Amino acid sequence: MVADAAAAPEFGEIRPRTWWGVGETLMVDIAWECFTDDKIVNYFRKWVKHARPKEIPKPDNRGRNKARDWRVALERLGMMRLLHQLSLCELPEKCPKAWRLYGKREWYKERKRASRTFHRFFPFLAKEERPLSWLTKGGHSK
Repeated sequence: MVADAAAAPEFGEIRPRTWWGVGETLMVDIAWECFTDDKIVNYFRKWVKHARPKEIPKPDNRGRNKARDWRVALERLGMMRLLHQLSLCELPEKCPKAWRLYGKREWYKERKRASRTFHRFFPFLAKEERPLSWLTKGGHSK
């Protein structure tokens, strides 16, 4: 490993191996005793910037909060499961905590969105496949 990435002419020679056109695998030897963690991380960061294939752009995640997206998706699936067990008018009395958290939402629209989430989680299932909790107690199971 070279301490100064800018002075490393071997940058062009270090190429990961491509497997099935999906990604790259890289095996590295690190002289741990010669470098601090920060130096190793900085060198690797510089190498990544240098080695990123020009035809593969950096992901643009502006305006997206991945953790929030997953949480919302899981909340929708939870709402769908609640509607399977209880009708919408039973929810405030029998599940007050969920009602306080999600009472202002449009439950049946969220349930439909949960169906799309379900297929995003399990893309190998047929499009007409529904979760076991798809049927609602209140009869809104279109």
